Order: sequence, then structure tokens, then C-alpha cells
Amino acid sequence: MSSISHPSVPQSPEFYWKWRGQRWRKAIIAFGIIALIGSRAIGYFTESYKWGSGFVVIMLLAVGIFAFSTEREWSLKKRVLWLCELPVIYFCLQFIPFGMITGLLRLPIGNDVIGAMMLALLTMRRSTWFVEPGDPVLPDEESFNHDSDEKKSMAGSLNEDASHLTGILSGRAENLGGLSEGEWHQLIELAVKNGVSQMLYSAVKREGLMAPPLAAERIRNIHLASVVNNTKRVYELEKIFKAFSDVGITVVPVKGAWLGEAVYGNIALRGMADMDLWLQRKEIDAARNVMFSLGYAQNSSRTARPQALQDALLGESSLFKRDAPVVELHWKIFAGEWLYHAARIDREVIWHRTLPYRGDTVRQLSVEDALIYIAIHLSVRHQMSESALRTLLDLDTARKKLKVEWEIVAGRSQEWQVATAMWLVLSMLERLFGDPQQELPLHKLQPSFFRQWVLGRFITPQGLVDGLHIKGLQRFWFLLALVDKPLDALKLLWRGVVPDRKWLELRYGLQDAPRWRVCLQRLWHPLLIVLHRDI
Repeated sequence: MSSISHPSVPQSPEFYWKWRGQRWRKAIIAFGIIALIGSRAIGYFTESYKWGSGFVVIMLLAVGIFAFSTEREWSLKKRVLWLCELPVIYFCLQFIPFGMITGLLRLPIGNDVIGAMMLALLTMRRSTWFVEPGDPVLPDEESFNHDSDEKKSMAGSLNEDASHLTGILSGRAENLGGLSEGEWHQLIELAVKNGVSQMLYSAVKREGLMAPPLAAERIRNIHLASVVNNTKRVYELEKIFKAFSDVGITVVPVKGAWLGEAVYGNIALRGMADMDLWLQRKEIDAARNVMFSLGYAQNSSRTARPQALQDALLGESSLFKRDAPVVELHWKIFAGEWLYHAARIDREVIWHRTLPYRGDTVRQLSVEDALIYIAIHLSVRHQMSESALRTLLDLDTARKKLKVEWEIVAGRSQEWQVATAMWLVLSMLERLFGDPQQELPLHKLQPSFFRQWVLGRFITPQGLVDGLHIKGLQRFWFLLALVDKPLDALKLLWRGVVPDRKWLELRYGLQDAPRWRVCLQRLWHPLLIVLHRDI
């Protein structure tokens, strides 16, 4: 077999290649139609399912031979091996319940054709007739350094900058007197990256550290800027509280809107990227009208999460205003599809456990509920990314200032089936900020050793400080690893590949579409997962 080579393109991973226009779409549609009609016709005349499946295998091998004659990277040996494996993988797929899609669609198409189409799509990905080189990203010194840092993080240890930063923030600063001006600025940059730079001023002062003049001035300027910025945000939040109170709407601030004052006791120490407010569902329409009267508006251009989908499944509404933080109104705290399928949380009970914060109309979560919410938001909603170090510092500060009943935290986490996710966050809290009082309920929450190993492949202390970005299918496997019960993990996997009708309609704007259009979208959804490598 000969291969088409591109001398100007390095032998590189998948992400250097992109699909060629409409070729792959036309090819996969034609493949599906021919395989469907041909296999059904042969099966009808021979009265044997095996002959129809044999026809599909022949078509799959034909696609494989064509694709590998235009293979872009693989050696001849690897191409032959894959070609031999195609029929084996195809027949293995017959035991995976793709056939359930047939029952859901009420269409004459089964798992044999669907499995063949998925394999054909993967095979086409190897062909230069279907893909072309994208913009090459050549490895440089920075990428090699990143690989080196990743190896360090896999070992679970912290580099010097991360150790110094966590030591200062947690009150365990040691041997910092000899840091140079440049090393202080590196530390400040790391704090900025993790969203904790505004906390350095008070932490350095508390620890009695003496930073070099330029670094000390920079830390002070960051602190003053945080005071000004957070004062404006708190003023805006007070306006919202008053407006809600005037019409009798009860609200529960969560995350940053609650942490700055209730936990830190200083609004300069904890910023708010957005303001999260929990309300009762029956009051959400009135709350939106109040927000509209204050100049806020909804952003209807978000196509990944249409407002109708957020309303029905996520239970949140984002509102925007010029020169003001985003306000998110939640009426389903602990919301999201992972929690919907994998957890068992009674939100009404949580609401009844809330305590007065600023009178009866502005309330707060119980301490234990608040800490679980913050931890689950980090592990499930953000997959331990997006300023994870700041969230862990929130938990560290909360456990020092507030009276936390950790037995209750462990019990509720197990009852709500979020014990694994809670364990992951608390284990990272212990490894980064310590547990001198031995109070964290890690032993009660810890999953199996195998699951700990799997999660350790995704999350390490150094990785959190460096900034994690778990994307694509890796993100989905990570979320599956967090599910407490295997059956719930299977349900989550199934709903990821075959969503229910309501989700499809809201996600793709098909509320008014005919049934056949929704059915086609259901068929197309698994192929999109294969194509985009995301779920």
C-alpha cells in the first residue's frame, strides 16, 4: 500500500489534522444508507441475519482498504493489524446495546449498522482523503518543560513556588527569608493565576514576612485594587438584597457571595467572579423581574446551554449588566446532569435547614451544607479546575473559623451519594493545607483503592496549582470515576450517549420539531460524540 505524505507536516498527533469539508459527511451518510438497505435486502431474500451482517462487514473492510491506501502516518504493519481487527471489533459491538436506539427511534436500523458507521468514521479519520493537515504546533522548550512538570505532578509533590504559596496562605510559611525579588514575583504570578493574589497582603502580614520593596508594593497594590473592586460588588449585592426584600423574596447567597463576609470577615480577601443566589422555584419569575428592573438582562446568544435547557435541567438563570458581575439565580442548588443521575439530594430539606443571615429574607446554608456544596461544585461542576486552589483555601479558612461537624459532613455526603467527590476535594485539602487536628473524615469517605488510583491519574496537588483543564472524553471518564454506585455510573454513561427526548429538544432547539427530526438528532448524537471526542 502506498501512502500520501506531507513532508512539511511533522509526524504528529491527531489534533494536527482536521476534517475535509463535506467529504466525510457525504461518505458516512452514503455508507449508512447502503449498509442499511443492502443488509436488509440481503437478509430479506436469504432469510438470514448473518448474510446481512456479512454484507456490512464487507463494506466496512472496503472503507478500511480505501482509507489505509491513503493512510497519513501508520506503518504498513499497523494498517494491516487494524484492518484485521475491524471485523472483530464490529462483532464485539453487537453485544453493546446500540440496538436499544432502534426501539427509541422506531426506525428500521439496528446496532449492526450503527456500530459499522462508528467504526467507518474512525477509519476515515486515518485517511488523507477525508482529513488534511491543520496548523502544525511544533514542540518547543515550553512544551518540554510542561512534560517535565507533569511528571513531577504525577509524583504528587509540590515544586518550590507552590510550596511557598500554600505555606503562606495556610499559615505554615517557612524559610522564606532568603527569597529573591524575582522569586517573590514568581510567587505573586502563581497567586494571580490561582485567583488568590488578593489574599497575599494579609497572609504576608500575618506571618510577619518581609518581601523585597518592589514585590511588597505589588502585593499592596493588588490588595487595594481588590478592596475597590469588591466594594463595588458588595454594594451591587446589597442593592439586590434590598430589592428582593422589598417584594418579599427570600434569597440564600452561596459561594463567593457568602464567603467574603461570613468566612473571611473581610470583603477584600475573597473576590466574586459572579454572584450566586439560591431562591425557591416559585419566586424565580418575580426575582427575574426584579433583576430586570435593576438593569440586568439575559444573554440569549448562549447556544451551548440555551436558557430553556438551563431552566428545565440545570435550574439556573444567568443575568448580565454592564460594569457589574454576572448574577446567577439558582432554584436547583446542587444542580446539573451528573447530580441528577448520580446523586440523591433533597433540596427541600436543605432549604428548611437554612439559617438567618441578614434577617429572614436573606438566609444562609448550614455550615455543613455550605461546605459540601462548595466541594461538589469544585469537583463535579468544574472538574477540579478554575481556581481550584482558591476553593480549597475557602474550605481551609472555613474549617478554621466556623464550627464544622465533620461527622455530619461525612454522613450527608454518603446519604447524598457524593462521598467520592467529597473525598477527592478533602484529600486535596489535606495534602495542600494539612490536617493538623486530624478532623477531616477521609477514612469514612474514601472509595476503593482502584478508584483512588484512577482519580490520581487525573488530579494531583501540583496539577491543581498549575491549573487543570480536563476536557473532552477525559472529562466524562473523570465524572464517571466520581460516581459512588456502579449502576449510577452505567446510567450516566447511557444517558450521555442516548439522552432523553426532553434533553435533545432543549439542547438543539427542537421543541416544535416533528418527531422524525428529533429521532434523527438522537441517531446523530452518538456520531457527534465520536467526531468531537466529547460527551
